[in-house]
Amino acid sequence: MTAGGTQAAFLVAGAGVVVIDAAPSLAEALPAAIRRVTGRKATHLVHSHDHAHHTAGA
Repeated sequence: MTAGGTQAAFLVAGAGVVVIDAAPSLAEALPAAIRRVTGRKATHLVHSHDHAHHTAGA
């Protein structure tokens, strides 16, 4: 997903959802996209690096 120049992704795995980056600009759209794809909960969060535009939506 992309918004405001930042990106995030998620992978549906056997035990849950792995989220890659948590951009504040995607704070509503990312969980909504996950819900559209699966009923599983996010179980892991991976930050690609520590800048706030990638982590502050956690």
